[in-house]
Amino acid sequence: MKQFNVFSKLLNWVMMGTALFLGACALFVPYLAEFIKRKWFAPSMKISFSQSNPFCHLTKRGDGSPVYYFRFKVLNIGNSQARFCESVLNELWLADVSGQFIKELNFSPINLNWSGLGKQSVDINPGRDFFCDIGHISSPQFQKENEMSIFYEDNQGLKFFFETPFRFHSQPDCVLPGKARVKISLYCENAPNVEKYFEISWSGKWKDNESDMFKEFVIKE
Repeated sequence: MKQFNVFSKLLNWVMMGTALFLGACALFVPYLAEFIKRKWFAPSMKISFSQSNPFCHLTKRGDGSPVYYFRFKVLNIGNSQARFCESVLNELWLADVSGQFIKELNFSPINLNWSGLGKQSVDINPGRDFFCDIGHISSPQFQKENEMSIFYEDNQGLKFFFETPFRFHSQPDCVLPGKARVKISLYCENAPNVEKYFEISWSGKWKDNESDMFKEFVIKE
């Protein structure tokens, strides 16, 4: 009888231990699966840039007027689709006359447009890449007649306009001749954020030839 009681208690402990183990597994396995998915099968985003075609190039508007576009490439080098990716212009720094960069403290983050898509967010499959526009420079005639800054009162002179779906009246929507820095962040629902800084040097002069224009307007990481 004593041996039976010992066996019964041992069996109860085994059953309790088994129940606790299975319960722990039920709770832990989903987290483990998600960890494995994020570690080995998650998307991984990369930003690349070069001041050359097709990143930066001369093209034409619908009316035939020339315009320069400056953009970077976003590539998914991971193993699953990156969902709801958006590119955001987060910070703007403008250089004073001494060349020192000063951060625009009242600058609010604003989305940048994905090239040719008219969207603020995209899904990017593994091995797939998309271009995202930083900004553009329209021809002097087009800017004079059709493209005004809603921030700067003086609309004389050529400007580099940020490529955004809308513009705030409370902050710069373009870069005047001189030097500037911008911080661009890539956000995806299921991938780590990626940040990139670009420095802009801009003479304010228009050139009809790409190679000549890329001496007047230089953008680099």
